[in-house]
Amino acid sequence: MAEEIPARNIEGNVARFRPSPLLRHLKPNAPNQDIAWDWNSLKDVNNRKQVTCDFCGKTTTGGITRAKRHQMGVRGDCGSCPKCPDDIKEALKAALLNKKNEREAYLKEINDLDEEHEEVEEISAI
Repeated sequence: MAEEIPARNIEGNVARFRPSPLLRHLKPNAPNQDIAWDWNSLKDVNNRKQVTCDFCGKTTTGGITRAKRHQMGVRGDCGSCPKCPDDIKEALKAALLNKKNEREAYLKEINDLDEEHEEVEEISAI
């Protein structure tokens, strides 16, 4: 039987789940992996677009983003996961919001740098 292992800690909440030992080799091991990989697996190691939910076993096409939407229960994209615990839904939403805020701050910083360097002289017609 698989041992119970803690998932990533998001703002004090630790979600516990029991992954199948058969799925462990299907988890990406990149250093910048998405938190959703804690609860999803690749259907095929060579195809990162087909992701399988560890809770209900549904395979979505569209990568980890669509799998996250499946687990969060976002309507209109794919069916929601009936077995995903509420604390994991909240962890995914918090991670999504955090990533969105980081992206907005980065883009604002880039725009501010561009504005500092954009000093254009107006040329009058002769």
